[in-house]
Amino acid sequence: MKKKRSNFYFLYNLYRKSSFLDKAALILGTLCGAGCSPKAPGTIGTIVFLPVVLLFSDISIFYSIIFFAGLCLLSVWAAARCAALVNEKDPKFVVIDEGAGIYLTFFGIQSPNFYELIIGFILFRIFDIFKPPPVSNAENLPGGIGIVADDLMAGLYAWIGLFVIRSIIT
Repeated sequence: MKKKRSNFYFLYNLYRKSSFLDKAALILGTLCGAGCSPKAPGTIGTIVFLPVVLLFSDISIFYSIIFFAGLCLLSVWAAARCAALVNEKDPKFVVIDEGAGIYLTFFGIQSPNFYELIIGFILFRIFDIFKPPPVSNAENLPGGIGIVADDLMAGLYAWIGLFVIRSIIT
């Protein structure tokens, strides 16, 4: 029986042999190692990114748009570079796309409370895991765009769901 490789040791060895830009892509793409989790790396990556969501939840919409655009560009670059390093279409250890998706889930929501964070997190993970159309279609886009686009679509669905739930409750 073939032994399953450990993401951590595999990525550590890959990191040691990589160029400076590849190392930067690996650090960003795994969200500083969150993608190395042996179980549910996407969920762990989403949880790790929640403090960033909270940190940037009170900035103006103008700066939020700038941050989100930069996050998307960085995510596409890191995801594409990581995928090329391991020659896979969408490596499981790349979780920066989950960061972009969960940020979109809470886009424009000033200081989300605990319940909103839980509901938004659950909605995002449901849409990201089950990938209803067109979320599943977005994966077919080339390179890093395809890796990130499905999470952005899941984040958009979750944002709409969170908006509807907040409208009903308040």
